[in-house]
Amino acid sequence: MLCYNALYADDSVASQRALHMAGPPNKQKGATATMERVKIVKLVDCREIPVPEKMLEVKVPGSLIDKELARAAKQHATITREAGPVASGDIVVVDTVSKDPQWQLEGYHINVGKGYCSAEVESALVGMKEGEQQTVRWEDNEVAVRVKSIHRRHIPELSDAHIVALGLDGICTIAQYRDYLFDDYGKMYTKRKVSQIADYVVTQMIEKSEFDIPDEVIQDRCREQVVMLRKQRGIAPDIPEEDFLTESLAQVFHKKIGSLEEAKKLLWEDSWNDIACLTICRHYAQADGLSFDEKAYEELITNYAKENGCAVEETRARYPYAMYCFYEPINYFKQTCLPKQYSKQCSVVLDMEK
Repeated sequence: MLCYNALYADDSVASQRALHMAGPPNKQKGATATMERVKIVKLVDCREIPVPEKMLEVKVPGSLIDKELARAAKQHATITREAGPVASGDIVVVDTVSKDPQWQLEGYHINVGKGYCSAEVESALVGMKEGEQQTVRWEDNEVAVRVKSIHRRHIPELSDAHIVALGLDGICTIAQYRDYLFDDYGKMYTKRKVSQIADYVVTQMIEKSEFDIPDEVIQDRCREQVVMLRKQRGIAPDIPEEDFLTESLAQVFHKKIGSLEEAKKLLWEDSWNDIACLTICRHYAQADGLSFDEKAYEELITNYAKENGCAVEETRARYPYAMYCFYEPINYFKQTCLPKQYSKQCSVVLDMEK
């Protein structure tokens, strides 16, 4: 299933995996209606799916916290003029002389060691002193580089006073700021982890549950996905499937597909899996009293268009009703329902491994 929402992504993003269940515009409501023909024979409750302990562990990289602490100190860096020699990290102001007029530069700033300038030039500057000159190769040009001045950053050792200057309510010490960062990154990484857990749980539910999905419904989904595949990859309607389906699906699924028959089999299985996923998510959304009707759809489209300064019709075209009916139950189940269950089960730890 394509992890893609047309309301929030461009077609260029969708091309990474250009199969979804929305269907062409003239089938939007029909595609939704066909889901009513799908029945759940046996549904394994999401709470019965055991999640491996390792998956519940959330690791916050210690390097991220260290970078934030270093950034707080850098905000109070001072710069002094030095006579030299030039060291990596210095800001060097140079004048250059060359036969090529475009390399006649005056007061040109080079951040040595940052990689913004030619590596050969930066390497040559290291060790030079103010007033010294050296001829170097600069993008296939012979250029005489004279060091006009050298400026060096001095970053102070982080102190509680620097933390107070950040203006964070109740955060006054380095220790408090470290805890604040750990908590902040912990929430972000927990959200990512819960998203992975949700995918795992839904996959397990599909494998352990039973569904009655008519072949006609799967065939409709396959056709809809091929239509969207043509659209996303710019394949004309008159090009036969055998001329593009195998290669296109190999790129979509990042796997080798040996024949057209194998490609069609993969498309059928993926369509079946998508329908099963949507059926599960719709079941839980409806159990929570949610209905994804046209009124709710219009409210979403109108609000999104207003908040993002775009036309309602343009938004509706990018995110048609059928696509809304497919993605919103899945978004609700994976991003709202399951996170309530698993967020508190996750344990957040500091990972100091480099």
